[in-house]
Amino acid sequence: MKNRLRIVLLMSFFFLMIIPSHVYGFAFGLEETIYQIKETEIRGPDNQELCLSYKVTQKYFFLPLWITEGDYVLSNKDYCNCDREQSCTSDSYFPLEDAEIKKYQASNLLDTPLPVFEMTIFERFAIWFFLGGFLVLYLIFCAIKERFSGRSDEDSSPEQEAEIEVLEAELEALKAKAELEALEAELEALKAENASKEAELEALEEKEKAEAEAEAEAEAEKK
Repeated sequence: MKNRLRIVLLMSFFFLMIIPSHVYGFAFGLEETIYQIKETEIRGPDNQELCLSYKVTQKYFFLPLWITEGDYVLSNKDYCNCDREQSCTSDSYFPLEDAEIKKYQASNLLDTPLPVFEMTIFERFAIWFFLGGFLVLYLIFCAIKERFSGRSDEDSSPEQEAEIEVLEAELEALKAKAELEALEAELEALKAENASKEAELEALEEKEKAEAEAEAEAEAEKK
């Protein structure tokens, strides 16, 4: 059970990491998303091209809980070319007051009326689609694992289990024999070392005895 929980958490983290930040946004509180609707000829303060966009406010508690409809705004054209079909978004925007909207409409810079903005089902519930898909994959994975695990248990017959036990016993016997041989070899090495030391001691005693006899003979000759 603990292993399955770890798998769920790791895969959930992986899926949340690969989802674009504007789709789920690890956040708490309110967060704004700017959806681009249509390209315009209106220029920004730095003479940049602007898109007619719609600001949507989402309430987050780690994941999006609900969406509050927002207002029409202007945003930088960026790389997406204001393509609504690609669900283009922007990180910044310029607010649009009612008076400005009417002025731009009078100058034919904005449509009259303004285009209707509607979020797609995927934009509203993207994170839940991802999590639902992950849950389905996880359940399939668990089912396959259980199936193969059950088949493995069925395939193991009593005869095979008995053979496994015999092999394990033989392996333990071989290990014990190898350990015994190692101990015997160590004992033989200790005996050889002891014999070498005894031989050295005997040679030293013989040398001391010979030196004592030589000294005795020298004393006798002096007398």
